[in-house]
Amino acid sequence: LGWTDTEYNARITRMKWEVQNTGTYTHTSEELELGARLAWRNSAKCIGRIAWNTLLVRDMRHIKTEQGMFNEVLEHLKLATCQPSIQSVMTIF
Repeated sequence: LGWTDTEYNARITRMKWEVQNTGTYTHTSEELELGARLAWRNSAKCIGRIAWNTLLVRDMRHIKTEQGMFNEVLEHLKLATCQPSIQSVMTIF
């Protein structure tokens, strides 16, 4: 993620606090993006994984309504297909 030691230690401290107080923690958007890209890269059966570092990851966890999700699915399709070439896109709700 390119974090400095100070940033890394601060993140670990926040994660520990969150786990102690809620029993879980929430990934940052940066962590989510890296995790999604690495999961795709490490997927042995996917022929498209060679382009893992170009994956566009959209963090839409803040969307809570059906209409909002529908709108973001439409946007996902538009981003993935309305360019001269197909763009690999992952939208996370």
